[in-house]
Amino acid sequence: MLTFFAIALILLSMSAHELGHAWAMRERGVAIKTISLLGIPWLIPITWRLPIKSARFPGTEWVMHPLMVGAYVHPVEGALEKASSRDNIYIVSMGPLVNVMIGLVFMELSRAGIAIDREGLTARTYVEGIGMLGSVALLWICRAWVARFICPIVSVLLSIVIIATFFLMGPFQAFVGPVGLVDIIHQHSALTAEVQARAVAYGVDYFPIWSMFSIVGFVSLAIGVSNLLPILPFDGGHIARAFIPERWWKRYERISVTLVVFLVLLAVTSDVLRLWYT
Repeated sequence: MLTFFAIALILLSMSAHELGHAWAMRERGVAIKTISLLGIPWLIPITWRLPIKSARFPGTEWVMHPLMVGAYVHPVEGALEKASSRDNIYIVSMGPLVNVMIGLVFMELSRAGIAIDREGLTARTYVEGIGMLGSVALLWICRAWVARFICPIVSVLLSIVIIATFFLMGPFQAFVGPVGLVDIIHQHSALTAEVQARAVAYGVDYFPIWSMFSIVGFVSLAIGVSNLLPILPFDGGHIARAFIPERWWKRYERISVTLVVFLVLLAVTSDVLRLWYT
């Protein structure tokens, strides 16, 4: 049960990622044609139109699809091309920033919930909680500055970290696919259930939801940070476009496609090996 709950929250985090892009588009005057709250029209070409009307998104169609492995935002044709380079960086960066903020909130909920179970609501827990929520609020207030200066720097640093992880941990330990992610969540759920059983045996209050919040927060942070990887189709690849000369862009696109195919093959192979040895 906890596994399904965690997966549902992670799917909502993906939806929030796209809503972050949509919010930024409207702030920068980019009209939006379609917003998928959940799902992509691949393999199963079925579209469920939602009866949502919003003054923030006039004329926007809200949809869902059966293949719920992501979401998307489609601007009106030609609208995004009219935006400035600075506005494009802001729009692209808002998706990962929303994931980071959601991840920080869930990590703090997990920490505070476990601390309250153990010690009750102490002044330290209260102050730390207010401090973390204040940091998230400050990140939202300064989002334009963070998008313009911090996200490009994180994108470059992430490339260095990925390369180092690849060589230090090995390719199949460094990357996991959907099966690996679900397996990790399931293992965490099983461990949480075991801890809860032992806590009950000792007469200690323990709510497993707090522990699941930690993995939801971690995955949301991972979605946000990994999307800053400076290759297409990740958001970081679109950020990189603002800094790469036009004459080099086609070559960069080809390199990005090659790297993405390589990473997908690594993730799939990792999943196959995980299933085989399991």
